[in-house]
Amino acid sequence: MNSIVLGNNYFAGIILLLFLLLSFNKSSSQNVFLSKQIFNYTGADQLLTVPSCAIQMKIKVWGAGGGGSTYNFETAGAGAGGYVEGFLTVSPGDVFSIMVGEGGACDGTTDVVSYGFGGAYSALNYGGFGGGLSGLFNGTAAITANDQSRALLIAGGGGSSERDAPNTYCTSGGQGGDVTFGGGMPNFQGENGGVKSGGGAGGGYSGGLMTLRLSGNGIYYAGEGGTNFVHSSITSGLSSASTDFGNWNVYPLVYKEPPNVTDADYTAWVSSASPGIGTGNMVTFTRAGNGRVVIEFYQNPSLAPSVTITSSASTICPGILVNFTATPTDGGTTPIYQWQLNGVNTGTNSPGYSNSTLADNDIVTCILTSNSLCTSTSTATSNTITMSVTVPVAPSVSITALPSGSICSGTIVTFTATPTNGGTTPAYQWQLNGLNTGTNSNIYSNSTLLNSDVITCVLTSNGACANPTTATSNLITMLVTTQVTPTVSIAVSPSGSICPGASVTFTATPVNGGTTPTYQWQIDGSNVGTNSVTFISTTLTNGQVVSCVMTSNDACANPSTGASQGIIITVNPLPTATITGI
Repeated sequence: MNSIVLGNNYFAGIILLLFLLLSFNKSSSQNVFLSKQIFNYTGADQLLTVPSCAIQMKIKVWGAGGGGSTYNFETAGAGAGGYVEGFLTVSPGDVFSIMVGEGGACDGTTDVVSYGFGGAYSALNYGGFGGGLSGLFNGTAAITANDQSRALLIAGGGGSSERDAPNTYCTSGGQGGDVTFGGGMPNFQGENGGVKSGGGAGGGYSGGLMTLRLSGNGIYYAGEGGTNFVHSSITSGLSSASTDFGNWNVYPLVYKEPPNVTDADYTAWVSSASPGIGTGNMVTFTRAGNGRVVIEFYQNPSLAPSVTITSSASTICPGILVNFTATPTDGGTTPIYQWQLNGVNTGTNSPGYSNSTLADNDIVTCILTSNSLCTSTSTATSNTITMSVTVPVAPSVSITALPSGSICSGTIVTFTATPTNGGTTPAYQWQLNGLNTGTNSNIYSNSTLLNSDVITCVLTSNGACANPTTATSNLITMLVTTQVTPTVSIAVSPSGSICPGASVTFTATPVNGGTTPTYQWQIDGSNVGTNSVTFISTTLTNGQVVSCVMTSNDACANPSTGASQGIIITVNPLPTATITGI
């Protein structure tokens, strides 16, 4: 029975496990485990679809081991596959491609490559097949050897060992994932044995080359392992190569293990018919260990539903229909809505709610029940909307005139409207005798008014709750007096000629003089006398002219003064006495 020698791999596994635990706690401590998918070798590309609720996935990838070789009593073990892991932020429905590498065959009998781009053995000198790479790729198209731009994580396959038949020597294969000794090819494909003889190289981000390696009795070609790869989008990424080359000429026969063999998702060696994941083969095995890809999904532990409501208006007049709309977040496919008015259930199970009977200070809310499987709680209460319902107001308008009262024809009268509850920009329609006039202004002027004309103003309010919206002012009926011409005439007593020193009285008779006309008497154009309807003089001389200027206080006098006719004074001279008969 073959013994199992762990060697340095055992201690390396313990150290790696501690590192992985620290990395896991750092990357996923904010999220909770959702589900797991394990992808084993099938010989074909496989698709991964991110399930509902997942926001992050942890990817663990083991590359396949290389195939071993033997000749006579010499044996050479192949290298184990590499290992990579890391975290990737995802969204439900994202689709990725997965390749799980095939373990290399021992001393192959057909000249074909292993699935995962492991190189073939040399038809000349035999040897094993290189192990195929395992990895996660963007997109759903078939994975080709040149798809390096699609790669997210790749664990390289182990290199195969050589069986140099003519010289009866064997050379061990290279370790998978090693960027120092492995790789070298421009794409994923490990180099075939070909004319260089020896076993095939492992597949990897850079496939392995055939490399000269020291065996017991010389230097011979053997396959190197393919390299690992971790894309920059991967967080807490880890890349680990298998620890050493396959054994050469070791008894009892020993297989090589990949990194991270203590992981719960790793399947260890059972028997020669069931090699462990990624193990490098010895010739007692039919084929080396296949690769494996493990995906762990995580979801947000604090994800909770929420709902926001809006309204078509929050300040309204009584009787106005208000529409409320609920907008859910993480509500699931068929959320349930419970509307509330002042804490009492109302409305229907709908994202919309309408009401035309709201009162002042009514409070509207909505309770959402989510059917999402991804939330930590199922219900959420919306913001509140407090209604402001304004009491209806009746608009009114009053008008005044300047000047007020009776006017004379032709006088300019200015009317001013004073609104109440007119809103911010009320409209004015002036009317003269019931017919529209003027402009949309609170002021209206007119200089052609007639007696008994009637002025009014119709106000249209833009106040939010004006009811009704229009109001008609008080009316102003015009009292218009026709303009008059004042006149004055004077009479004298005694009339006719007078003697010198006689007392003469002049009397003025006004027409349209108003209630208190004023008088200015004049002799020969010069002012004399007082403001009186009469003028008395004893000093008149022959030929003097007496007249009067009357100033009317009638409001409609035009002009305001009138001049009387002039009276010419005739003064008889004193007679001369003649004495005769003396």
